[in-house]
Amino acid sequence: DILHYFDVLTFSDEVKLVKPNPRLFTACLEELRVKPMNAVHVGDSYKSDVIGAIDAGMRTVLAKTREQEQKEGYVADVVIHSLLELPDALRSLE
Repeated sequence: DILHYFDVLTFSDEVKLVKPNPRLFTACLEELRVKPMNAVHVGDSYKSDVIGAIDAGMRTVLAKTREQEQKEGYVADVVIHSLLELPDALRSLE
């Protein structure tokens, strides 16, 4: 059970928004009372996670599990290839 690691859970069907809509990301941040510049979004989808989080003003970590088409102007702050790399990736953003 990993639910105890999360302070807030935001579900698309509850807020009526889907990724990459930046409002989905900011809805969660508002509930946490965290500014986007102080948050990092970790995801495995370039289109849904990286683009949406950047548009919301967040920093991003892309867990690259496959090749994905990228959109000009959107670059993940850190790219990892295994979740074992995540702690170092997050430290690099401090």
